[in-house]
Order: sequence, then structure tokens, then C-alpha cells
Amino acid sequence: MSDTGRRGRKFCLVDVVICSRPEGRAQGGGVLVARVVSPVSSRESWTVLGDDDRPVETMERYLADLTGIERSPNAIKAYAHDLKDWSIPR
Repeated sequence: MSDTGRRGRKFCLVDVVICSRPEGRAQGGGVLVARVVSPVSSRESWTVLGDDDRPVETMERYLADLTGIERSPNAIKAYAHDLKDWSIPR
């Protein structure tokens, strides 16, 4: 499988979910929000990736629960961004 997709986006395999992530990050690394799509159901969701490009486990469980009860992908994206902002040290 190629590591580049359409429009230059990169893809990585996370358990049974494929996620796309931006090419770069803001200076200093940190966490980012990434779109995820189930290869089985094509259901869209969002997750928070840590410095190591892996989902942040506690946030992932919460967002997966929201996906499981069929909340809107836009609502899940908003929650993911709020969780990301909350996790950034001030």
C-alpha cells in the first residue's frame, strides 16, 4: 500500500481504522486532530494523535464511544478539537 493518497495526504493504519493526517505540524510538535474512516463501514470519525502519531488512548476511547452511539461526525470533530486544546499545556 502506498503511503500517499489523493491530494498528497498521508495515511496510517490504526488498529482497524485508516486515518489521514496533515503533511506537517505546527512548530513544536504537540497533538493534532485527525480524520478516521472505518474501512468496513466507511463511517467517518475523528481522533486525537499524540507526539508519536498514535491516538491518545483516553481521548480515543471517549471519541470512539461517541462514534458508537452514532453522534454526528461534526460533533465528534468539535469534541476532538476541544480535547486537543485542553491537553496543550499553558
